[in-house]
Amino acid sequence: MLLEGNKIWLFVDELVSMGISLNTIWNGCKRNRLGKIHSWKSKSHESDKRVKLIDYDSLPETTKAKLPSRAELVKQCQASTTEAQLEIYEEACYSLEELHKRYQLITDYHFFLQRTNDQAKAEDLKKAAGWMRLLNAYKTPTQTRTINFNTKALLRQSVVEKLISDMRRDKGRYLYGFKITNVAVLQRKELEWARAIEVEGEKLKAESEKSKVECDALINIAAISTLIHENIGNQHRRVLGALNENESQRILLPSGRIDFSEWNA
Repeated sequence: MLLEGNKIWLFVDELVSMGISLNTIWNGCKRNRLGKIHSWKSKSHESDKRVKLIDYDSLPETTKAKLPSRAELVKQCQASTTEAQLEIYEEACYSLEELHKRYQLITDYHFFLQRTNDQAKAEDLKKAAGWMRLLNAYKTPTQTRTINFNTKALLRQSVVEKLISDMRRDKGRYLYGFKITNVAVLQRKELEWARAIEVEGEKLKAESEKSKVECDALINIAAISTLIHENIGNQHRRVLGALNENESQRILLPSGRIDFSEWNA
């Protein structure tokens, strides 16, 4: 059953299941096609011309009497459509993780590993870059519908829910430098990513000697660099301060702050 505006189209199989004989249906459609009657209007399904749809409003009253009321049919169709949409959405969410893997690059991992000698941080940042690259690849509703998300907002919300779900699975641990708790935070990350690509792209336009491969690599570095926290190299190790000439003075860190842990020790 299909609902198009106020028009209800019934599949032949549905009519048969409701007690209408197949012979009655085909005879009625044939006579309508020949112009002998105005009832039994039909059309072919858009995706499969072999499948016929019958216009409910064109059915004879004797046939309608054997069917559920128009209001009941509309209610059934809406419920069926909602259920189908939910199934599609659930399938899209399920396939989101596999789609995310396609947008993760090993080159990102090596770049992040050079910035911090920490494999766990580099792996987390690689995953974060994969999410940003995926969102950047599907910007418009036309693009998001190809992966079964009706809107970009729905895709973005699904990514947030996936990140929160992963965090709970990992006992409260978010991806390093990518603590996404709501859509607004994710949108801010997206904006930074997009701006970096735009600025680097404009900069490289003036450097015609670079190849497209080189330009793409530099643009990618500019984008993934937006995920790097300013303290990415901080290993949280205690650093000994330097003694002053007067040893009675407290030990200081290179920043000039008092290292109370060393002083108390």
